[in-house]
Amino acid sequence: KQWYQRRVRVRMAENSEQKILQDEIIIYDLETSGLDEQDDILQVSALRYNIAEDRVTDEFSEYLIPTGPIGYGATRIHGLFEKDGDLFKKNGGIDELLDALPGDVALTRFVKWVLRFDGSNLPAKVICVGFNNSNFDDSRLLIQSNKNISPVLFMLMRKRMFSSDMRFHLRLKGTLAKNFSECGGSTEEQANLHEALQDCRALLKVMRTKGVSFKSLVGDCVSFEMVWQKRMNPLLTKNLLTPAVANKMIGKLTYEEFMKITDKEVKEKFESAGISNASIKSCLKEGRCTGEHCGDKIAGQGISIMKT
Repeated sequence: KQWYQRRVRVRMAENSEQKILQDEIIIYDLETSGLDEQDDILQVSALRYNIAEDRVTDEFSEYLIPTGPIGYGATRIHGLFEKDGDLFKKNGGIDELLDALPGDVALTRFVKWVLRFDGSNLPAKVICVGFNNSNFDDSRLLIQSNKNISPVLFMLMRKRMFSSDMRFHLRLKGTLAKNFSECGGSTEEQANLHEALQDCRALLKVMRTKGVSFKSLVGDCVSFEMVWQKRMNPLLTKNLLTPAVANKMIGKLTYEEFMKITDKEVKEKFESAGISNASIKSCLKEGRCTGEHCGDKIAGQGISIMKT
């Protein structure tokens, strides 16, 4: 497995000049069992949208079997609830049994669908957009994918998928429902919001009304790798970066540029503790503090290099 991962990395490096897939983006949305990052994904839906041709070329939607309880507050929003291990949806006065898939099957299908990956080709880079996804959907999708899909597919997901948040890109104020209503969404369509596929369609209507160019998205997206590093590595985000640096970083710096900034901060913060820059880099490469290079000084300061 490790050999295959290395081979894929080499192929990706050889094709690093490949650009983001022109004009095609993914509009996606999730419904979850709660607000915590570890809560289950209950539904994942997406539209494949060609900006140049202004048309949806494909749709994806799957329900996922829950592995834990679904919060009452979440059920009130999207109507999904669990009973005897099955997923149901409140539909008027009827409890509808949904055809849900195990998380590993559904998320593997989704990531392959997004990347157009058949197991043999090198996926094209693609921009995935949502409403407030930078604060909610992206991290949850990454966390659950890390648990459920293969390491190779997860690596391709992080390297080839890019994120742009329409809430900030279009400077939208208020909820998706509010913006959808202002853009001409019907009462019937608004009543169906908080169903993931309908939310994708609602966001598409807002994007069409406000106007979105592919060029502007390319200049305002960040890789899922960056999202993953920000989420999983508090040493890079909470302990070292000031809000000013973080604000400048989001969507504007490459990962390499980000690491250059971080290296400088690492040196200043840990110089007095006798922890070398090389030790920090080694821990980041390993994904955890092994104590081998720094004599447990990092762990001894109560700093987690990589949360699991």
